[in-house]
Amino acid sequence: AGLKASGRDFIGADRVLRSATPAPEAWLTQAKQEGLLVQTTVSFNSMLFHGDGLQLASIRAVPSDFPFYGKLELMPQRAP
Repeated sequence: AGLKASGRDFIGADRVLRSATPAPEAWLTQAKQEGLLVQTTVSFNSMLFHGDGLQLASIRAVPSDFPFYGKLELMPQRAP
């Protein structure tokens, strides 16, 4: 139960569908019609400059109501 709860906090949801291509709109529509909450995020790896060097970064774009569970904290507390 503890692992499930911490996993829920980590992913911000009960279930995750990951794909290299967008999910069919019909799937998302049906999920919503069945009472499920649905969010779409986009993520990719990139390189960022930090000081005089490059740093590997994982970039993730999320909707304003992300996540379903827990809360998103930015450090520093400003929009990137």
